[in-house]
Amino acid sequence: MSGPEADHRPGVTAGGTCFLLREYYANFAVQTSFAKLDEAIKVTNRRVNALEYVVIPRIENTINYIMSELDEMEREEMFR
Repeated sequence: MSGPEADHRPGVTAGGTCFLLREYYANFAVQTSFAKLDEAIKVTNRRVNALEYVVIPRIENTINYIMSELDEMEREEMFR
């Protein structure tokens, strides 16, 4: 047998090559989307960690310092 009837590999006959290429492209697009999503999640996690472990503690320390200074000023005013 020769011709398209002789080749029984899936996707090779009757336009199957185009189907395989479309499927390959669709899988590649999904994989690329997942890679971009993964990178976005990593960036977001880094930002959350920076807020949680750096920015918020600094702000809390600043607030505590301001509160202690205001308390000290209030105590000084009481003794004048």
